[in-house]
Amino acid sequence: MLQEAVKLNGVTITSAISACTTLKSLDRGLEIPSVAIKMGLINDVLVGNSLTDMHSKCGVLEAAWKVFDYAHQLLMKMQNSGVSPNVVTWNVMISGYIQNEYEDQAMDLFQRMEKEGKIKQNTAS
Repeated sequence: MLQEAVKLNGVTITSAISACTTLKSLDRGLEIPSVAIKMGLINDVLVGNSLTDMHSKCGVLEAAWKVFDYAHQLLMKMQNSGVSPNVVTWNVMISGYIQNEYEDQAMDLFQRMEKEGKIKQNTAS
């Protein structure tokens, strides 16, 4: 896609990371964040969640936690700066907690989603 000058977005970056995760190709997957940084997409919550997923499924749990912690900090910054996370953002964070076996934190976010975020949970939630 880069060779054909196709403009990448969070979905294409997330899809590439997910493909590497499925193939358990951590080496290839670790090349993608540099592209995300160059494209200004490294702060995309979906990209962060897919990186967390890749690291955890490839057995690099410490790195997975660091990526997830970064994504959580971004969520807090969004809220503190007056930017309201949408339902996708909340769901991604909940999913990240569940994938890392932090059910209590996931439930806390699930409850905060409607209370603080004024977001109605959907089927994905």
